[in-house]
Amino acid sequence: MKPTKKEVFEQINKKWYRQGFNCTPLLLGPCGSSGMDLKPTLGDTMRSFLYEFKNDYGLACYSSEDLDRLGAVILGKIRSERDFLKNVRKEYERTFKTALGEITPSIRSLSSFSDKELIQLLANSVATIRLSVGQAHIIEPFALTTDHFIKKKLRNYIKDEKKLNLCLSALSQPIKKSFINESEEELYALSLIKGKDKRARAITIYLKRFFWIRNSYAGRVKRTVSDIEKELESLGNFQPLDTVKIKKEKREIIKELKLDTDLILLLETSDFMTEWQDKRKKNILTAIDPMEAVLEELASRLSIDVSLLRYLSEYELDENLLTNKKLKATLQERRKGCIYFTAGNGFIFLTGEDYARFHKQVGDADKQFSEAKDIHGLTASSGTAVGKVMICKSIQDISHFVRGSVLVASMTRPEYLPAMKKAVAIVTDEGGITSHAAIISRELGIPCIIGTKNATKILKDGMLVEVKANHGLVRIL
Repeated sequence: MKPTKKEVFEQINKKWYRQGFNCTPLLLGPCGSSGMDLKPTLGDTMRSFLYEFKNDYGLACYSSEDLDRLGAVILGKIRSERDFLKNVRKEYERTFKTALGEITPSIRSLSSFSDKELIQLLANSVATIRLSVGQAHIIEPFALTTDHFIKKKLRNYIKDEKKLNLCLSALSQPIKKSFINESEEELYALSLIKGKDKRARAITIYLKRFFWIRNSYAGRVKRTVSDIEKELESLGNFQPLDTVKIKKEKREIIKELKLDTDLILLLETSDFMTEWQDKRKKNILTAIDPMEAVLEELASRLSIDVSLLRYLSEYELDENLLTNKKLKATLQERRKGCIYFTAGNGFIFLTGEDYARFHKQVGDADKQFSEAKDIHGLTASSGTAVGKVMICKSIQDISHFVRGSVLVASMTRPEYLPAMKKAVAIVTDEGGITSHAAIISRELGIPCIIGTKNATKILKDGMLVEVKANHGLVRIL
C-alpha cells in the first residue's frame, strides 16, 4: 500500500538515526529495503525507511524504534544460539554469490537485449544490490545499539574515563585487514616495482582485483592505469596492520580486567560484525558495477543522462519507463531535492514545495543541536590532534581536502579514503565502533571520535579545533 503525504510528514516527530553521504535512490534504496527482509532470520523486521536526496548527496534514516527492537532480538539470538551469526552469514554469502553470478555474464552483451529485456535485467541487477546487504542488515541493529551498552559494562571494570576510552578503542581494533588496508598494501608494493612495463602489468592485475573500490551509492568510478599511477606518486608511508599484535593485546586486556563472559561475547560479536561489515561493503561496491553498466545502456536508449536515472525507485523498473514522456522532468525534479519514504513494498517521493516544507520542519527540529557548546562522542582511535576543520559532504569536498586538516563528516565511506589519508583526525556525527571511520582511523593510526550527533552542525570550515580522542572530546580553539 502506497504511503500518503500525511504519513510522511508524521515521520518528522519520530526519532531517526541519520547517516549522510553521497548517494542516490536507485543505488541506496534497495540496500535500505533489505532491512525489511529480515523476518526469516529474526522473526521480525524493519518497518520503514526515510531518505532525503539532493544533487547526489543524501541522508539515510533508520527508525530508532526499529533499531532498538531488533537489536534486543539479535542480542537474545547470539546469547542463546552459539552459531547463529555464522549460519546467517553463510547463507547470506551463498545467496549473494549466486545472484551476482547470474547477473555478471549478461553485462558482456547488453546491446543484444531488447528494451523490455534490458529493463528486466536492470530490475535483476537492483535486486542483486538488495541482496548485497540482505540478511547482513542485522549488523546495524547490533552495531548501532550496543556500543554504549558495551562501554557501560566496561565501566564496571574501569572508572577513569580516559583509561576507559583507551581500553574501548583497543578492544575495538579490527582483528582482520579491511579491503582498504589490503588495497593500500598492494599499492605500496606496486610503488616499489621498477620498470615501466612491469609496473603497468602489475597495475592491470591490481585493477582486476579492486576495480570496484571507488564506487559509491552515487555511481561507479572507472579507474584506469593512469589513475593508479597518479595515486602512486602521492602515496605516503604505509604501515601494515599487525593483526597478531592486536589479538594479543586484546587477550591481555581481557585477562587483566577479568571480564565477564557476557561482555567477552559482545566484544567477540563486535569483532565478527566488523569483519562481516567490511565484506558486505565490498559486495555492495562490486554489485554496483554491473547495475551501472545496465543503467548506462538504458540511459543511452532513452536519451536521458544516467545521473537522472539513478533517481528512479527500485519499484518503478517496468515497461512504463519506455513510454513515460514525463520521466526526464520527474527525475530532474527529484534530483533538485526529494524525500523518499518506503514501507513494505510501498513508496512515495515528495518534491517541490512538499520537499521544501519537510526539509524546513526537520531543520527547525535540529536547531537544538547547533546551539550546543561541547562536542562529545565515542573514542574510535586514540590520540590528540589540532587542525582546521574541513567538512566533507561530497566527492568534490574530498578532492579538495587539505592535508593536515580535521575531517568532519556525517559518516565516512570508502570513497572518503583520499581525504582520510590526509587528515590529522576524523570526527563523525554517526557511526559505531564497527563503522568505516572507526576501522580506517585505527588502521591509519590517527585520532577519531564517532557518534557525536552534532559535529557537522556546530563546526564550520576553517575553525581551529583540538580533537582529544582519549577523552571523546572536540574543543573549538
